[in-house]
Amino acid sequence: MIKAGYTTLISVGILAAVQAGCHEFAVDCREAYGAAPVEGQWAIVGEGRRSNCDDRNFNGAFDFSTPEPLSVDQFAEDETGTSRLRLGSDPDPGIGSSFDLDGFVNGICVTFSAYERSDDTLVNNLEFEFHGTYAANRIDGDFTGIGPANCDMDGTFQVTIF
Repeated sequence: MIKAGYTTLISVGILAAVQAGCHEFAVDCREAYGAAPVEGQWAIVGEGRRSNCDDRNFNGAFDFSTPEPLSVDQFAEDETGTSRLRLGSDPDPGIGSSFDLDGFVNGICVTFSAYERSDDTLVNNLEFEFHGTYAANRIDGDFTGIGPANCDMDGTFQVTIF
């Protein structure tokens, strides 16, 4: 669950997995041998801007954070050296099936998507795409997304891995 400003939104579903290499990274992803070790408890914080919202009240700066760390599992590398990420099998009971996370690790480059559903109208749902680099139990990078009120979102984020 991602807490956006004063509103906590809860969600269902999963975004289609983002394929590693689709995002242009400013660093050489293969600086490290194999996929960076990012499995664990993730605390995500970020800040950004929303624009082009159906409801103008949502336009402007915002920040977000996970109210509780998310359990993220990392699966074995494939022949390209890319490993897969999934929300842990034992998510916080407050999140339930309304939130999902899926992604890839290619060397030190980490790409993941998160989808959060708060209601059946899709108006307040959130979709994020995160692209970052790993160093010393942290992932730093940029995100883009859609929601709430069909807003375009972009900004920066940081994941601390416990």
